[in-house]
Amino acid sequence: GEGSLRIRGRRVPITLRQSGRALAEDLCRDLQDMILEGRFTFMGGAVR
Repeated sequence: GEGSLRIRGRRVPITLRQSGRALAEDLCRDLQDMILEGRFTFMGGAVR
């Protein structure tokens, strides 16, 4: 199923796929921490 993170009250879908659920959950927590601490910024969407 689809997963998501709640960041500042908004639900953000998880689109990164990993083969192991535990690793994927760790990566999601790390990414959430980076976003909340301002260490990760969105640079725009992918070009299709």
